[in-house]
Amino acid sequence: MKQMAPPQMKQSVDLADQALNGLKLTQNGNTFEASISIEGTSGSAAVPTMVATMLPAVMQARSAARRSLGRNNLKQIGLAMHNYHDVNRKLPDAASVDQSGKPLLSWRVHVLPYVDQKGLFDKFHLNEPWDSPHNKALADSMPAVFQDVTGKADKGKTRYQVILGPGSTFEGGKGKTIRGITDGTSNTIIVVEVSPAKAVEWTKPADITYSPSNPLDGLVAPGTQGFNALRGDGSVTFISNTIDPKNLAAMFTASGGEPVK
Repeated sequence: MKQMAPPQMKQSVDLADQALNGLKLTQNGNTFEASISIEGTSGSAAVPTMVATMLPAVMQARSAARRSLGRNNLKQIGLAMHNYHDVNRKLPDAASVDQSGKPLLSWRVHVLPYVDQKGLFDKFHLNEPWDSPHNKALADSMPAVFQDVTGKADKGKTRYQVILGPGSTFEGGKGKTIRGITDGTSNTIIVVEVSPAKAVEWTKPADITYSPSNPLDGLVAPGTQGFNALRGDGSVTFISNTIDPKNLAAMFTASGGEPVK
């Protein structure tokens, strides 16, 4: 199947949204009429079975387009991570810190030059925290690569977060080297698309800390069957919510030596 380019994927999402938002049901005696309006065009159908057929198809198209767009965002983030590693000989830290160890800015800010956002990166005061008056004013300039493709997260917040926690690639907030991921980059998850409820301001030094006993916590959005994840080798995979928790926890560690099924 030919993969849609990002603009095409976004157009599909937008058209599907318009279809759902423009769908209206009215009752005319014993008949229910459905009308739909997209960008100034309209049509109507008086047959209930047509509505039953159309609505699931539109919702499925929207869901598929959004999954593709989310996967593309993660692939861009993965490429940025590797390009950062090529220049700095390590993955970015989860956050930069001041001399006292206080977190300042998220890794998402520090990879901006590697997602074609060098101009935005240069505007940040790197010696100030994310919520300083100057840096806070830049929060509205969140690049599309960090935006929530479902539109369920609050404005200015992102669902793309690195995995923190025991044995993770960013344990203690420090990014490892590729060689330091001894479990194998293809077996190790480094970035996830969290549930909208766990979204954070994209410049804020905040990410998800996994629980070894409940690694799915905070990752599966209501009404979905799993979540997108970026592996250390730059590939993106969909993790089902039926995955064995032990297997998922093993995928979150970089050098635990656990078998990954």
